[in-house]
Amino acid sequence: MYKNPKIKFVILLAIILFNVYITPCLALKIQNAGDYINTSAQEAGLETNLTFADIAVRIVQAVLGIVGIVFFLLIIYGGYTWMTAEGNDEKVGKAKKIITSAVIGLAIVTAAYSISYFIASLLEVTPPTP
Repeated sequence: MYKNPKIKFVILLAIILFNVYITPCLALKIQNAGDYINTSAQEAGLETNLTFADIAVRIVQAVLGIVGIVFFLLIIYGGYTWMTAEGNDEKVGKAKKIITSAVIGLAIVTAAYSISYFIASLLEVTPPTP
């Protein structure tokens, strides 16, 4: 039907999310699902008065944290490739390329994280501590 796997994934994700989140609410005829969610969050000790800016900052910083971990792992992979190169110039060159790219990427992610932290402080959003 759809040849693009991304479209299939989005459709499958939408069906799963509908069945997991919407169907139980409809089945139980819950009118104020948000009230139940806030009550559960308060009992769990979570914040319930988050603004859109709070959520956006947390998402951006979480994504940047994950990307930073990926670049750090690439540095380790580049070092491992270099250590196992056994003097082969091609493998050493490949390892140097990986390490250089990962360090540049890590610097960019660190700068982006700092900028998002600065913007969060300007918006008077309490960014989560690293």
